[in-house]
Amino acid sequence: MPLTDRDRLEAELNVVADDLGMTEAQFEARIDVWTELATERDAVTLAQQYEHVKALLLRSWIVALMRKSDEFEAVGDIKRKTNILGRVQQFEALERVALRNADLLIEVLGPVAANPAPVIGGWGVEYGD
Repeated sequence: MPLTDRDRLEAELNVVADDLGMTEAQFEARIDVWTELATERDAVTLAQQYEHVKALLLRSWIVALMRKSDEFEAVGDIKRKTNILGRVQQFEALERVALRNADLLIEVLGPVAANPAPVIGGWGVEYGD
C-alpha cells in the first residue's frame, strides 16, 4: 500500500497536527488544500508536487513556531525564544531545499549589492541619493 502525503510528511519530518497547533481534522484538511495547490501547477512531476506540499507544511510550521517564540518573548523567557528561533532556521533551510526540489525557488544569479553598514535615519534606512 503506497504512503499518503500525510504519512510521508509525518515520517520524514516527524511532524504531527499538534506541532502546527491544529486538530487531526484540521491537519488532514490542510494537507488536502496544500496537495490541491501543488497539483494546480502545470508540467510538474509527482515528486515536485510532493516537495511543494512539504514546503507549504514547513512554512506553516515556521509560522507556528514564530507565534510561540513571540509568546515566550512576551513573558520574558528569552532562552526558549532563542531555542525556537534556532529550530526556525533549521526549518527554513529544509523549506529552501523543498522549494528548490519543487522548482519553485528562484536563485539569484551573479553578485548582489548590499550595504554592510547602512545609515538608519528617523524614517528607516537612508539610501543616500
